[in-house]
Amino acid sequence: MKKLTVEEIRCELIKYRNKIQNESNDPLVLLKANFTFPVHFLNVNGYSGQDEEILCDKKVINGVTCYIIKERHISGKRIMLYFHGGAYMYGSIKEYYHMCALLSKACNCEIIFVEYDLAPKSIFPTPIIQGIKVYEHFANQGDLKLFLCGDSAGATIEIGMIFKILEKNLQCPDAFVSICISGDEERRNKSWTKNKDKDIILGMFSDMLREDKGRNSAYLCGQSPIDPMISPIYGNYKGFPPCLLQVGNNECLRDDTLEIYLKMVSQSVDVTLEVYEDVPHIWHLYAPLLYSATKAIKNIGDFVKRW
Repeated sequence: MKKLTVEEIRCELIKYRNKIQNESNDPLVLLKANFTFPVHFLNVNGYSGQDEEILCDKKVINGVTCYIIKERHISGKRIMLYFHGGAYMYGSIKEYYHMCALLSKACNCEIIFVEYDLAPKSIFPTPIIQGIKVYEHFANQGDLKLFLCGDSAGATIEIGMIFKILEKNLQCPDAFVSICISGDEERRNKSWTKNKDKDIILGMFSDMLREDKGRNSAYLCGQSPIDPMISPIYGNYKGFPPCLLQVGNNECLRDDTLEIYLKMVSQSVDVTLEVYEDVPHIWHLYAPLLYSATKAIKNIGDFVKRW
């Protein structure tokens, strides 16, 4: 299978956006395009994501629509709940199926893709509450290994869930993985300016998001942007389970991850940080055609298999 480069992704993304801009200049339409692009890119380059060894079943768990994705031989004793990104407004199994299939293989886990309700229909803290409902379904089963994983806004949701899990004295996940977390809804960190010309996904929205500071967020709907379950840079991480943080060095969100990492270290969390050079936001979605994406998913598997 041919491996592709970030430059090839960048060139194809520009073409994809230009086509969409000819139809609409609405920034929200362009934002959505960022999340539909990876599947388009993989398909154009001959990768369908279909695998006869992967099973995918739709199931409603405690009132929440989920997709169970797993390699055929996996027993069901190892469960990873996955929370997708998309600025709380976009994202579905269509964009994430192939990545979840690869994660199932790498982690030797059933992946429970939680299709939480999206803004503006659903506002904070509904996705966190829905995630807790799904989590409790598995936590109540007893002898399971439970993991959480999320990217971007989905990583914010999973961390908000862990705050609630600790508050409610529920069984804690065995470990969790945070990919490119959106850690500060006010966008105060310097990487939002330093990396805006390098980040091929979020850079074009940097000025707009920094100026808005979450005031017009369809997800917050007027609620405080400094709530730790919205902006986890303000969180207390004492008692958190082991964690793997992954982020790209050229991302606008880079410093959110670094700030959370330092806070976790200061509060004695068993945390591992991986910073990847020259990768797009949520680069994992380009696996298996992008080497750094395949490597990042393998590292998630190696991390999770420690438990």
